Amino acid sequence: MTTKLNTYPTIFDHSIYLRSLTMRSSYVSDNDHKNKESLEIEIFTVKKEIYKITFSSIESYRVTNESFLFSGKYDIGGEINRSAMYVTQDSEYITWLKNVSNNIYDENIFKNIKHFLIFTNEEVIEIISNDEPLVA
Repeated sequence: MTTKLNTYPTIFDHSIYLRSLTMRSSYVSDNDHKNKESLEIEIFTVKKEIYKITFSSIESYRVTNESFLFSGKYDIGGEINRSAMYVTQDSEYITWLKNVSNNIYDENIFKNIKHFLIFTNEEVIEIISNDEPLVA
């Protein structure tokens, strides 16, 4: 399966590198014992500009060395831009998450879910979230 990716609007204008990745957990409700996980990603450019990408709520994420992902898995209509973020709503990663969750989640959780991909010079960072990221 080849996943069609769309470019997500960002402010990066140079190749980007991962500086840090931090996941935070907090309780949303004591009654339901629900946990909310957020993800903060700091990247930097060759011009030493630092950007923070924050996902206020995530369902899953993974980081892979980019040299392991050049198997024609993603269709972006050209060469991968190392200063861009991409998004799709139909991917193997989303399908995998649905399957491994054993249907314990309400289908509404997957209704508006998106798979975001950030291609740096060294890593591919993938995030599944219902929320749009904040890029600053």
